[in-house]
Amino acid sequence: MRSKIQRTIFAILILALSGLVIYQSSISSLKGQVEERTVDKQKNTLKEGSNMADKSVKSDDKLKEVLTPLQYEVTQKKGTERPFSGEYNDFYE
Repeated sequence: MRSKIQRTIFAILILALSGLVIYQSSISSLKGQVEERTVDKQKNTLKEGSNMADKSVKSDDKLKEVLTPLQYEVTQKKGTERPFSGEYNDFYE
């Protein structure tokens, strides 16, 4: 009787340990995939033309000429328009 219980416990322990080994190996392979993806993303952002440094910067005077006062306030000074006063507030088409 005792040996049957011991064999059952031993079998359960072996199954649990094999499950842990499989789990650990799957976690390590997933980490490798994630690291590869982050490296790929970094390579993509370093391509020419996608870098923020490549974009032109306009002076405040130039922006004031091109933008409306509300557009300038919102985009450059972090302002907002008054609620329910926008151009498309009552636009139903």
